[in-house]
Amino acid sequence: MASVIASPVPPPVDGSSTVIPGLVDFHAARNPLLPWALLAAPETATPAGSISWREFAEATHRVAHALRPNRAGPDNAIVALLINCDTVYYLALIAGLIRAGLIPFPLSHRNSALAVVSLLKQTSCHRMISQPSFSSLLSDVQHELSVESWGLMVEDLPDIENIFPVLYGKDREGLFVPYPARDSIYKHDVAFYIHSSGSTGFPKPVPQRFVNMLEVSNCPILRDSRARGIVWGPMALPPFHVMGIYTMLYGPLASGLPVGLFAPRAPASPLVPTPQITLRACLAIGCTGIPTVPAFIDAWAKNEDDLKLLKTLQIIAFAGGPLASKTGAALVAAGAPLYPWYGATEFGPPTRVFDLVTDVSAVPDAKTLLEWEWVQFGDYVRPRWEPQGDGTYELQLLTCETHHPSIENLPDCRGYATNDLFQPHPTKSGLWRVTGRKDDVLVLGSGEKVVPIPQEGVIGSSRMVNAAVMFGRGKSQCGVLIELDAEYVAEYSIPEALPKIRNDVWPVIEEANNSAPAFARIFKEMVIVVDPARPLPRAGKGTIMRKQALQMYETDIEELLHATFLRNRIIGALRSDHDPDIATRAAQNVSQNFVFEHPMLRELAFAVAALAESGTPDATRVRTAEQQIVDMIEKYTADLPMPVCATAPGGEGARRVVVLLTGSTGNVGSQLLASMLSNQKIAQIYTLNRWSAQTHNRQKTAFLERGLDVRLLDDPRLTQLVGGVTKENFGLAPETYAEVRNVVTHVLHNAWRVDFNLSLQSFEAHVAGTRKLVDFCCAIDRPVKLLFTSSISEARNWNVFTGPVPEDPIPSAEVATANGYGSSKYVAGQVLARAAETGLQCTSLRLGQVCGSKMTGAWSTTEWFPILVKSSMSLGLLPDFNGLVSWIPADAVADAMIDLVMSKDPLPPFLNLVHPHPVSWNVVRDSLRKHLAPRTLAIIPLCEWLDKVEQLPAEDGTINKVPAIKLLEYYRGLAKGEERFAKVFKTLSVETGGWPVFGTRRIQQYSPSLRDLDVLGDAHAEAWIGYWKQTGFLHSVG
Repeated sequence: MASVIASPVPPPVDGSSTVIPGLVDFHAARNPLLPWALLAAPETATPAGSISWREFAEATHRVAHALRPNRAGPDNAIVALLINCDTVYYLALIAGLIRAGLIPFPLSHRNSALAVVSLLKQTSCHRMISQPSFSSLLSDVQHELSVESWGLMVEDLPDIENIFPVLYGKDREGLFVPYPARDSIYKHDVAFYIHSSGSTGFPKPVPQRFVNMLEVSNCPILRDSRARGIVWGPMALPPFHVMGIYTMLYGPLASGLPVGLFAPRAPASPLVPTPQITLRACLAIGCTGIPTVPAFIDAWAKNEDDLKLLKTLQIIAFAGGPLASKTGAALVAAGAPLYPWYGATEFGPPTRVFDLVTDVSAVPDAKTLLEWEWVQFGDYVRPRWEPQGDGTYELQLLTCETHHPSIENLPDCRGYATNDLFQPHPTKSGLWRVTGRKDDVLVLGSGEKVVPIPQEGVIGSSRMVNAAVMFGRGKSQCGVLIELDAEYVAEYSIPEALPKIRNDVWPVIEEANNSAPAFARIFKEMVIVVDPARPLPRAGKGTIMRKQALQMYETDIEELLHATFLRNRIIGALRSDHDPDIATRAAQNVSQNFVFEHPMLRELAFAVAALAESGTPDATRVRTAEQQIVDMIEKYTADLPMPVCATAPGGEGARRVVVLLTGSTGNVGSQLLASMLSNQKIAQIYTLNRWSAQTHNRQKTAFLERGLDVRLLDDPRLTQLVGGVTKENFGLAPETYAEVRNVVTHVLHNAWRVDFNLSLQSFEAHVAGTRKLVDFCCAIDRPVKLLFTSSISEARNWNVFTGPVPEDPIPSAEVATANGYGSSKYVAGQVLARAAETGLQCTSLRLGQVCGSKMTGAWSTTEWFPILVKSSMSLGLLPDFNGLVSWIPADAVADAMIDLVMSKDPLPPFLNLVHPHPVSWNVVRDSLRKHLAPRTLAIIPLCEWLDKVEQLPAEDGTINKVPAIKLLEYYRGLAKGEERFAKVFKTLSVETGGWPVFGTRRIQQYSPSLRDLDVLGDAHAEAWIGYWKQTGFLHSVG
């Protein structure tokens, strides 16, 4: 262990001096003999001397002399560094070039030739320092540049012994001549460039100005580590990466304390340090803190000896990527001082460390060691949080006097949108946890969003797994690329081992699935094992370059998605049919979703038989769909119980109203909960929602995103429960279940998965849950009213020529065969209708298209109409529809349901909850155009608009601008409906898209608020557009 270090004279970090070269010269004058760097031998992890502040300062002078003699040439010329040299030399190069009035640009030697060329061009760089070992890469770079006659002067790296002569036994005094001082420096001048890691795309050059250097020197992590005397050991970090520069250069300069580095090996190449060598080297030379990346922590966590050593440090700061929760928890349990260090090249390190409080009784909202994943932001930055509609927020950092992001990209003010997604702590204000990046989010073909980082972290915590990357953007389900740890590669090297690999990693995948929503579940067949010959690409900081990884395995992913085992067997069997015409035609009709469209074995057999007979599965599928509905109704109406008390519960003036609401975090559920909490006639409200990682904060987030008053959630009348109606006792503790059962008077069943791509069988659990609610209500010894939010989708196939859909049971299941979602709602409604015949008070509400209210305008940006509007803005074209619009604002839905809850009269089994006063599509269209001004949108027929969308490439950049690409099937359905009724829209009451009109005479009798509802118009359109602009969905409007 190194001896105790003398205290340095503290440097001025108040802006009176530049960081480089100002603080370099300060330490050379005031702390000349104190160590700048403590050195460790990289081969043995033993102490290997030190470099003093005077020696480092003189080295920067020698660099300046060598690379710009006599200050020749223009100031601020950019010099690229494509080198792999010892870290002490690399740091002297950067500081020396700045001293010389040049702008260094360190490049990762892992960049491709095209990436290097791009970086040179973007910065107008024509000079490079390199080494012979990069001759092949340089040849490719020069070739690419020659095509455009771009001049590039390449110079060899000077010998290190001429820069640090004392390290090589030479006389220091005879080789030192001070370099002429540069002219005055403006704080917003560029000091050097550094490029982004490329982990989220092509690397980009990011200017680092003198003001950025000063601000980082005073950032919380360096300020607090300076106060605690931390000696950092960042020797394993690359010096061309921002985390390395902060701790290797800025840290010592801002404190005067030394930094731990590996001793130079030149003329030999630097060694690539292992996690074990790095840890032991740090401790051997007296380092008390390690800045590192998750890959090193993963390695230390698997070694008991390493865990014991980590406990002796004051801080382990990790950055550069996510750390698996299991790994971090293991380190914290072992006593390791683990802190997340969030930051980026574009804006520096805005968060705090050393922010734990041991006495939580004194500071209840304080961060504890168990909350190691959460960060707090320093007081020198101005964060702004942009809601994403799913409980997460994008961090945006606004430019202010104490913090100047290196790049500004916000459209409405100065600042930087990080693209990083955070989740607020459920109970502690000011704590935030990174959940991923906006471009990491997988938007499935159904429109549902999957944040992959948590699942990848769980999978990556397995000893077998070196890395995991999820895929599934635009697809029907998720899958994962798994890169095996080197220890297991040989064991699983043969192709036949794939089933065994999947079985062996399956427990940890199941663990990941347990904490994810159902639509994000990874099935065993959706695992791809990375080929050792094609390892996943990594950035300089060791993190997986996700975009490049998915591009590398794009063919493998598509083959997996298009050719599952069962689908291949079906196609193979059909192709071997004796009739080649039918065989070929049939095989071509086995769609990618064929197996998912027929998930039951009997149904799948029918579909395959139909293919063999006629070449199409449609006839059999439609015939059997109706029968499936009937079969499921019979299954869940068998042995219906008689209600213990069948009298309808009273309304106003009767006993206290106590409501159980299932599904309170969606659009309708949130508004319904807010409206009930605003109604003092409702005595008590229980909400029942499924568990998720954000359970305790999900309701608050749902309110915030929809502009609802979060203070309502503090109402003592509200009890939030976690469970589900499909579980025994709803998944509640016996005493909680008994409490609800003893007091509830009304059940509002609103929890249902929305996915129009799934079959009826996929919703069977929801139907079963509805039956459990029937049993629950029937067993209560007092009258209970059960309201179910069904959907107009249950009557999608209604014959519009017979008039509006009545508020009555529809005996023919054929009306509900359009999709599995509508079928499931029809089944549940029929189950409730049968229960009503026994005397139970239950009503199905066929809910129509819900839109944003006039008050908040909140309309989810994942729905078809907001997506249509955004896509139309990008295209400059708005599709025209025919017919009527009976969209109903969310607050009107809630008010109507409360009217039904409070009604004294028994309700019929079916009511249609749509706008009772529909307007022509032209009214909505003209209001939209008015409030989208000054942007002018040309009106074209829907079919032409659809053609425009279909011609666009399904690429991420295009999808972001024209998200309608994701919902092409839905819009095609609307277009078919428009085409079908084109000739009768003017004489027949038909909704836009060919939907039937729904009668509302009966529900208006029970709901005064619905009867008096304002028609849709200007105020609604203005509110919708305002909300979409506020959330950033329509950035370009106005």
